[in-house]
Amino acid sequence: SCEVCNEAEGVIRCKSCIGFHGWCKPCTVKVHKHLPFHQLEIWTGACYEDISLGKLGFVWFLGHDGDLCPLSSDWEDMED
Repeated sequence: SCEVCNEAEGVIRCKSCIGFHGWCKPCTVKVHKHLPFHQLEIWTGACYEDISLGKLGFVWFLGHDGDLCPLSSDWEDMED
């Protein structure tokens, strides 16, 4: 099970972190939100395969101290 929440299956490990850790997807994002260049792997049931934080739903906000811009809005296509 996930070593952070102890609820979901700990299917993700990090090759960059010291020691063996197993996290679920949401907890992996929480643990690695300040470590975006760590090398993550996910257990497929047969082997580990590389996976990125982006594939796990992580979005890196570069402004506003790492938070979403308070003035952001959904994308709208503009007509030519």
